[in-house]
Amino acid sequence: MKLSMWMIINRLSDFNINWYIESDSRPILKSARMTYAPQCLQISQMGDDVICRGGDRDYFLLEGMDYKQAFEVLQGIFDYYNDWDEQIRNAARAGAYQSIVDCSWPIFHNPLALSDGNNQAIALSSQYGAKDVDQEWQYLKEYGFSSIESVDFLKVFSQNIDNSLRNIPQILEPKNSRIRYNLANQKVFWKDELCARLVLIEKDRTLNPGDLQLLRHIAEIIAPYLGSISPAGNQNSYKDVFAELIQDGTVNRESIERHIRYNHWEYTGPFRVYAIEPRNPARSDYTLHLLRRIVLQLMPYTSVNIIQTSLVVIAREESETHRNLVDILTRAWASEKVNIGASLVFRDIYLLPFFYRQAEYSLARLKQAKAPGTFFFSDCAMDFLVLEKDPENMYYACHPDVLCIHQADETEKTEFLKTLAVYLSCERNITHAAKELFIHRNTLIYRLKKINEMLTADLDDPYTRDYIRFSIYIVRILTGQNSLKKS
Repeated sequence: MKLSMWMIINRLSDFNINWYIESDSRPILKSARMTYAPQCLQISQMGDDVICRGGDRDYFLLEGMDYKQAFEVLQGIFDYYNDWDEQIRNAARAGAYQSIVDCSWPIFHNPLALSDGNNQAIALSSQYGAKDVDQEWQYLKEYGFSSIESVDFLKVFSQNIDNSLRNIPQILEPKNSRIRYNLANQKVFWKDELCARLVLIEKDRTLNPGDLQLLRHIAEIIAPYLGSISPAGNQNSYKDVFAELIQDGTVNRESIERHIRYNHWEYTGPFRVYAIEPRNPARSDYTLHLLRRIVLQLMPYTSVNIIQTSLVVIAREESETHRNLVDILTRAWASEKVNIGASLVFRDIYLLPFFYRQAEYSLARLKQAKAPGTFFFSDCAMDFLVLEKDPENMYYACHPDVLCIHQADETEKTEFLKTLAVYLSCERNITHAAKELFIHRNTLIYRLKKINEMLTADLDDPYTRDYIRFSIYIVRILTGQNSLKKS
């Protein structure tokens, strides 16, 4: 490990020392020497003191010390940092991030926090209790996430930083009620993805350029292990709570709500899930990461994860957002040749696993067709309903309008779904449908007016009518058998 003059004097606080060091003194020193050697700290006697030179202008004086004693002290500093560097690297390979943070406390003598790209705490200096720093530290300790106020502050700050400086740690001066002290903010990138963040808090010792250099050194070591591709085989650190919900089926409700607030989403949709997979397996990894960067750059508040071999996008189905996303994906697959499967629209984010299943099914059907493009689940929903065995998957695969009307019937004790079923079975003949329902023609017209207010589908489309009729049939069977679990 190479040291800077700043790093060295940080280990000399117990000695009488005078120094002059340029603020941009770089870590280029490999060891201490009693004679001149390139990229080495040169030690020589100057009267009763020892002068140590680390460059053309950088130097420090150790007062009242002979050069042999100084050499032992200074070479010991090089050994100390090299031992620490080895600890960091071994811990990174093992995924022991708490060990990295704790063994760095003797280096910084300040609180250190490591969070992932979604502002979830990975490790916090165990030398400090929840109430030993400030309100934000306490929040991190208690909840495991950064507060909304802290996240918003970092976002605003990041917007004012030149992109060329994004890998350089920055000193922040929040000066607010939650964050009491100045802090050094070091972003951790891997393959152009923000995968983690190191925050060093200026509580017990004033920060200097040496601290920033060491912070960046840690970031460079841990980046491959916290990044999108891990040599240690770790999962993608940037996967958010929605990915956990998809893969595990359950996730802490508070975590989801906090993630929604971070991304300035509403709790209810409409949402849609897209599953994207490159057609060329040889370029799969490259293409997925390229597409992820494109989507996040153009739509920063979209949830984008790589799950198995697919890029999974969860977006709010607002008209403008939807058009933007489809345009982005269309332009992408025009050059990269990817398949895109899209789910039905849904409103409850906690039902995400069911709609992810739809996106994956649509993707599989598109791959069978052997033609790149976008395939919506609504175009293959009836096939899915015939083949699927899980009652919940079947229920949520039914036409969204049918589910909406069914839920209205349950809440308001109406018979709109039955009315719609008969109306369609009578080929939309009002007179025949009224007779079948044993109601007055005007009553049917009134009901149909109410039903039309809930419909988004075009009943003039033959496939849509078939899909709705089949969905009504499925909903009746499932709800009649009470085979659905409460969501």
